[in-house]
Amino acid sequence: MEIIHGTDILSKGKIKLTLRYSVQRQTLVVTVHHIEDLHFDDTKSVYVKIYILPERHKETKRKTKIVKTSKNPVFDETFEYAIPQDEFDSKQLEVLVVEERLVGHHPIEKVLIDLDKLGLVLPYTRLFRLSKTH
Repeated sequence: MEIIHGTDILSKGKIKLTLRYSVQRQTLVVTVHHIEDLHFDDTKSVYVKIYILPERHKETKRKTKIVKTSKNPVFDETFEYAIPQDEFDSKQLEVLVVEERLVGHHPIEKVLIDLDKLGLVLPYTRLFRLSKTH
């Protein structure tokens, strides 16, 4: 289900997401529940940023609240994207775990999910394995 590129290094971290598709509303619904086993200094803060690829436009960016961290930050936030179901074969969901910094923000871990590989009429909840971004 997940795309792991050859240069990606898997981490111990996992992010729990629920994905579902509303056929009537032509809407992808994404719930970011929590992260488990984040390999990260727990004195820092993180949030989750989501894009629909291949376009990485401002219109497709969604962000959770910032959590003053722990190794297992909880978000429980839901986001929606208006996407016709026939476009799923060309779309991916990019989920980034981002470190909040004084100067700029830095993605530390991510997962890419091919939307066409998921049957999303029923809610699909799972832990997705994260990979390091650098």
